[in-house]
Amino acid sequence: MDDRLLPERRFEAAADAFVRARPPYPEALVDEIARRSGLEPGAPVLDVAAGAGALTRRLVAAGFAVTAAEPNPEMAGRLRSSLPSVPVQVERAEELTTAGGSIALITIANGLHWVEPGAAFAQFARILAPGGHVAVAWQLPDLADDRQAHLWETLRRIHGHVPPYRGPAPGEHAGWREPLRTVDRWVMANRARIPRRLLGDYIASWSGIANLPAAERGDVVADVASRWRGEEIELPFVITVELGRRD
Repeated sequence: MDDRLLPERRFEAAADAFVRARPPYPEALVDEIARRSGLEPGAPVLDVAAGAGALTRRLVAAGFAVTAAEPNPEMAGRLRSSLPSVPVQVERAEELTTAGGSIALITIANGLHWVEPGAAFAQFARILAPGGHVAVAWQLPDLADDRQAHLWETLRRIHGHVPPYRGPAPGEHAGWREPLRTVDRWVMANRARIPRRLLGDYIASWSGIANLPAAERGDVVADVASRWRGEEIELPFVITVELGRRD
């Protein structure tokens, strides 16, 4: 396999587009995670597979003591630049160096499919304090919207019959191993808006498209973008959250 297609490197080609155009997570997502896990402001939180900090930023704004872990140096650098107060560990979920029993909540948003679950869950169980939680969040295109559905089908076609995932496919159950278990699961809607000039970046922020050869990527972006009209683009998403607990 081309090293650029390894999970920890797939977003190198998408970093600029991701930062410019990928819609943020809503504040309500963090509020609901905190409410359901009983988390208080100041609690220690580790945001795993943090990317450029889309969820990290919301966690910081909510008043938690946040550390981020991101394996890709390019994305980790962008996170450091935008959130200089947040400690950033450049490491994979399977090889975390966070002290054992020190974290109240681990979050991983749109990232569990890129990690090997057995090794990652063992790290989560080690790092979490007893009674601590893990929140796995997926913000995925709402397939009830024809345009978002066409984008998702395009990504499925690019990935072929064997998607490049180490973990569960996006939106699927986490499949915890003891001492982790699911204690809650819920669904939220999010409707984001971006200017049309960022539509191509939004489409190219998905790693399957970002890593295509330039000419093919241009054709795919043009095809998907042609489905939207107007100067302001509405992007509907479905957010699924699975909350696990360490017994």
